[in-house]
Amino acid sequence: MNHLQIAYFLAVAKYGSFSEASRRLFVAQSAISKQIIALETKLGIKLFKRTSRKIELTPAGEILYRELEKYNDWLEQAIDMAKSIDQGKTGLLNIGILHGLDLPAAQVTYFSSFSNACPGIQINVKRVKFQDEIQELYIGSLDLLVTFAFLVPNMQDLESMPIGQDRDMLIVSKSHSLGKLEKVTAKDFENYTFITIEPALSRFAYINSVSYLKSVGITPSKVIHVPSIEDIMLAVEFGLGYGVSSSATRLSAQESTKFLDLNENKPGPTVEMLIVWREDTSNPAVSVCLEHIKKCIRQNNYKKEEKTKK
Repeated sequence: MNHLQIAYFLAVAKYGSFSEASRRLFVAQSAISKQIIALETKLGIKLFKRTSRKIELTPAGEILYRELEKYNDWLEQAIDMAKSIDQGKTGLLNIGILHGLDLPAAQVTYFSSFSNACPGIQINVKRVKFQDEIQELYIGSLDLLVTFAFLVPNMQDLESMPIGQDRDMLIVSKSHSLGKLEKVTAKDFENYTFITIEPALSRFAYINSVSYLKSVGITPSKVIHVPSIEDIMLAVEFGLGYGVSSSATRLSAQESTKFLDLNENKPGPTVEMLIVWREDTSNPAVSVCLEHIKKCIRQNNYKKEEKTKK
């Protein structure tokens, strides 16, 4: 029994006529008759009672018609699902957000609007430590990663797309001596403890922080190395010293901390936020999500341009 025989049988049974089935399917009546005879021969049963006036299903034909209708509906649904998955309209998308990174509202909207636009795609979001983020992309437990550019420099087999940028600043607790000063200079920081990432854990994160200090003219007298971005933020909150951070972290929402921009009156180094994915990803939902985000970015840029013109 092939798909053509099933389609012809269902049509004849539905319309009760070979000629009507022929008209509806745009197929010669003789072709339909030939396939029905072949089907009956193969199954060894009669499917239709043929009279001079009309065609009726035999009891065996009625059972086959009822069951094949279910099969046909299931097959159409299966094909639609396969097409949707192939086009990235359904499926699963695992997204990792760097631990400590708090995306600005505009970037969060990129993902929430994508979820609304593609309800057939289930999105899972989780926090990932910078030590694990690349490995999780490579092993496939993450499809997309949102992180800082300095953490993924020229990584092999990965592609990326910028989704925003920010400036690094100095962070300090308001309860710390530095946090109580009305105005600060680079010299004020030299006698206090600088808290940064352990170089052996992330050379790139360490270099980024040290480069910022150099750009503002700070030479720390004491340095404490910690294993994660979250540990830097906790140490700063407890008043144990100062650190370097983009305002796109959870500390920006804390009233207990202060962000100090010593590059306020001159162009300072920027920190780029990226979406990163594997070049050889087999998940079609990835490209659908990226296209949606690109569209959101273009719309945001257009709005900014229009606002500037006004």
